[in-house]
Amino acid sequence: MNGLALVAEAGAVGLSLSLVNGKIAWTSRHPPPDNLLAKLAQNRDDVIAALTNQISSSALTPEDQCLVTSWLDHILENDVEIRQRVVQSCSANPKTLDWVAAQALCIGLTVIPSPEPIPLLPASTTPPSLLASLEDLPLLAEDGDFLLNILKGKPLPVRQRLLGGYREIWMTASIEEPIPHRQANTGRRAANTWIRQQSQGSVDGTHGYAG
Repeated sequence: MNGLALVAEAGAVGLSLSLVNGKIAWTSRHPPPDNLLAKLAQNRDDVIAALTNQISSSALTPEDQCLVTSWLDHILENDVEIRQRVVQSCSANPKTLDWVAAQALCIGLTVIPSPEPIPLLPASTTPPSLLASLEDLPLLAEDGDFLLNILKGKPLPVRQRLLGGYREIWMTASIEEPIPHRQANTGRRAANTWIRQQSQGSVDGTHGYAG
């Protein structure tokens, strides 16, 4: 008789088998038949192999593991060897796991599944645009190059003042232009002229802005 058949025979008479430190351990509510224990001893290696295969193929899920250990905690079972034996029995025998789960349910123990992890978006490696405050203006590529050249090397407060004034001049000139299709160019011309003059004044003057 092979080891798997012996494990099944033991289960049929209520004998739960497990491995403890490489030895075959059993638990049962009733004394097991002597002839069954003798067969288990005679076929020890085959039974151990069968139990090992069962454990590897029927490993507890994280939820089941949590449920079993929570139940052991509730009944104040602190013996490490007994706890290991119960976990191994639940891994090897679905009926044992069902029984423990039923006991846990009776005392109100439940396991809340862990939520799926929320994937994190990769951090952006693109630095914020220096001209972000002007994104609502219809800037041309040459406008951007012109402004970046004007702002190069200037401290942040000066950049902020120049960009704020540039936007204000553009918007004011555009609004004052009565012909719609000329509004963008009118605003662009006025703003570019203003920031060029202001930039030159901030370099040549002794008090920042000239005029």
